Amino acid sequence: MESRTVTTVAARAEAPTLANMPPEIILCIVDNVFELERDDVERGYKKSKSWAVDPWTLAEPKFERFQAWKDVLNFAATCKDFYHLATPLIYRHDVKFGSSSALMRSVKQNNLAGVERALSYGADIHAGDRTESVRYQDPLTGTGTWCPLNLEDQVTPIHWSAYKGHHDLVSILLRHGADVNYRVRVDSRLPIFKAVMEEQTEMDAKFDYPVNFSCRPFQDNIEQIEGQLFGVNSNLRMSMLERGANPLYFALLSGSHKAARRLIKAGSRLITHTGVGLHALHQACDQWDVEMVRLILEEDGVDVDIRDARGNTPLHYIQTAEPRDGPHRVPEIIELLMKKGANVNAVNALGLTPLQTYLAGLWHPFVAVSLIRWGSDLFEGLDVIFKALPKDQSDLFAWAIKDARHSGYNCSTTARDNDFWVEGARKAGYAWFYKLYHSGNEAPEDMLQFNPDEWDFWWWDKLFGKVYEQDLLFGGVVQDATERAEERDVIDEDKPDEDKPDEDTIDEDTTEEETWLPVMDFDSE
Repeated sequence: MESRTVTTVAARAEAPTLANMPPEIILCIVDNVFELERDDVERGYKKSKSWAVDPWTLAEPKFERFQAWKDVLNFAATCKDFYHLATPLIYRHDVKFGSSSALMRSVKQNNLAGVERALSYGADIHAGDRTESVRYQDPLTGTGTWCPLNLEDQVTPIHWSAYKGHHDLVSILLRHGADVNYRVRVDSRLPIFKAVMEEQTEMDAKFDYPVNFSCRPFQDNIEQIEGQLFGVNSNLRMSMLERGANPLYFALLSGSHKAARRLIKAGSRLITHTGVGLHALHQACDQWDVEMVRLILEEDGVDVDIRDARGNTPLHYIQTAEPRDGPHRVPEIIELLMKKGANVNAVNALGLTPLQTYLAGLWHPFVAVSLIRWGSDLFEGLDVIFKALPKDQSDLFAWAIKDARHSGYNCSTTARDNDFWVEGARKAGYAWFYKLYHSGNEAPEDMLQFNPDEWDFWWWDKLFGKVYEQDLLFGGVVQDATERAEERDVIDEDKPDEDKPDEDTIDEDTTEEETWLPVMDFDSE
């Protein structure tokens, strides 16, 4: 008879491992990693922090607040199952606490799949950028500072895509609902900031600000109009003038033809910056970009004499030191505009024609000759410029004038009244700001007759007692430094008098250091 062995002990259950744990437990692990570092996770990009970096002891700053993200990403990379389980949770936490940084970084890297994935998990398609930063290196001590920037009101995914020329990404973002005319602020004070930094450090310190979205037409308008509005609060006037750049502004800024074409086809408005009244033609002419000018002129209803806040037409911007296509193609741009009916003698708020504006900066004789041949009026003092030129160039100007008169153009040399035009420019600046402040409504006829002093008093009376917050300067670098300096002052005031140093004992070196530290000395959290 065959014997049988009957086992009475049940088989031992397999010990649980991460590989066979229920998905719910895996998700709980991910949640708990974020929960353990909740303070750092919630702080994310929303609150500025700086690290003092000493290259002798630490080559790179430690980003403790992002450690939870690194831990979860390493955990997700363990196997495919973990990856598929953890990925949605990571993206959703990024949307909630990370200002949609996954979307922003994917956009900058032209990662189409990354953009699609971030959007599928709820990333804000109009999220402002918090992923840029600045580093400041002191060549004397070797120490450095890293500071994150707040560019939330200055650039969004579609603006970055347009600026970097990622035309396929532009199409993807538009398909997902991005506003083709979403307008942001352009910080016009970066050149001033860099100059102050160089002056206060009193050394050849390297300070690289990662972005500059200011173009020359925008900068010129800001500098001339802002300085004339004496009766308007400075924070208000800068806020109103700096706001209004759409994605097409960024595409033109970098010369991205394909991105510009897709934006225009999608319905982008050709007024690229409402704060200073910039048109796409102003920017294209400033860059001497023939193909962009031709592209814009293909659109129906384009006004070739469109004026910005200072009354400049596109022809007024035929001037720049570093053109994109080179000066040899400028006559081609002038011809394109003139054949569309441009007025070569249109005067801006300062009473200057395109020729006068062009000759005020760096210029090339054959560009000026082209304006004259198309009928530009001459002006008082032009003969002095001619006489200073070599004979071959002087003869070229004489030929251009003769050719213009033969074609029937009247080359006038009427004397200029500088005082009249300077006052007119101030009045024009106030009229423009009135229109901005009142949502596009023109100033009443009686107010247009105000002289500058009357405009000053009208605005003082209207804005008296009102307080306007200052926009973030340079991504918040200045505000952070000021707030930290004020905190130190409060602490110093609370100290007993015996703890404070005697003013007579403070040497000159210490005084200089204290005036420098509030700008770039950031304490750790």
